[in-house]
Amino acid sequence: MNQGAQHKQFFVELMDQIGFKSNGVFFVTTDKKRSVTMMLVGGKIIYCRTTKKHGQHAVDELANCLIVKHAFVENDDYPFRPADEVVHELVIHSLEDHIHEAHVQPIKPTNETKDAITPATRIYRGQRIEA
Repeated sequence: MNQGAQHKQFFVELMDQIGFKSNGVFFVTTDKKRSVTMMLVGGKIIYCRTTKKHGQHAVDELANCLIVKHAFVENDDYPFRPADEVVHELVIHSLEDHIHEAHVQPIKPTNETKDAITPATRIYRGQRIEA
């Protein structure tokens, strides 16, 4: 996967995790050989850091880089400092250009998806049994 595709894929996955209200940590490597770590809690980005920058400064650095690699570890807990705290809305605003480049909107879970689930069908001695 080339850098441009990986860059877009990161923002697609980020917005998906926000839409699913996920908890976990993104580990990101940039084209400037920087490591960025951001934590989501309940679909909100609450921490972001690089080796030398913390909080909104780390987000600004991420906004000026290409994403080379990324991984999301669901339900992971990672130690952050109080200086790493960010405001979710400001992070989204800072990364807005990249998000629009990737043409993504957060997925919003709806009750329709729950209703769309059909009951399991089993077959017992040639007879179909609806659960």
